[in-house]
Amino acid sequence: MKTSVMLFPYHQRMVKEQSDLDQLLDMFAACGVGAVEPMAGYAGDDPAAWAALCAAMKRRGMVCSCFDVGANLVTTDAESRQQVLERVKNAIRFAVDTLQAPNIMLYGSKQAEGMDIPTGRRIYGEMLGECAELAEGTGTRVCFEDFGAYRDFAAAADACMEVLSHAGDKVGFVFDNGNFLLGGDRPADIFDRCRSRICHVHIKDFRMMAAGEPGGFEDVRGNRLGGIWIGKGIAQVRECIALLKGSGYDGWYSEENHSDRFDESAYGLGVMNGCY
Repeated sequence: MKTSVMLFPYHQRMVKEQSDLDQLLDMFAACGVGAVEPMAGYAGDDPAAWAALCAAMKRRGMVCSCFDVGANLVTTDAESRQQVLERVKNAIRFAVDTLQAPNIMLYGSKQAEGMDIPTGRRIYGEMLGECAELAEGTGTRVCFEDFGAYRDFAAAADACMEVLSHAGDKVGFVFDNGNFLLGGDRPADIFDRCRSRICHVHIKDFRMMAAGEPGGFEDVRGNRLGGIWIGKGIAQVRECIALLKGSGYDGWYSEENHSDRFDESAYGLGVMNGCY
């Protein structure tokens, strides 16, 4: 299994001290992790922090599985559109030149105020296609995920496939088992709908929250879902990994935790690797 870890839960402690970065990556390496997945927000614009991360990865033989960049691609204003494309172009350059990342995931798009959802998905797909053209020949691939924060836009499988129908074949899809729940899908049930477009995987888990319990995320049916250790919840972790393995998928599986706790990460990685 090609195991990776999403770094955003650990950004704060990694930026704070080099010792935290080294301790974290040592723990990942001990759990069989071969790659990490950083987000563009890491360390802001501090090139020294990025250099430290890349050096620490290299010392342990780790690579970058994917570079995550927040960008709302659903825009009809010419000036805003050009600004977004320029941001993506710069991110692609960073993904290639600094991280050597095979994937760059663009997340965070939703329809503009007053725009109907099908129009928003069409613009999203078309812009993803344009971004993929910017990345062509660079060695990195543009992709997007079933993003659960906007559960009615592109979190369900049918919505994501609608976006991909507008995006074209050069755009990849990130299968996030937990986010499908927020869109109203059971991830194992819709796997076949997505399997041919999957280029990267996120593994997380959720639990159903009790009535009146604060926090969590609301799904399209009004249920509230809370984070839980991978393998202990309702996101069909083992079933999804079995389906991916059976389909011949040979890319990275990135663990996505709900905290920066080492024991949570180690447990989740053990579950994921145990599925193989």
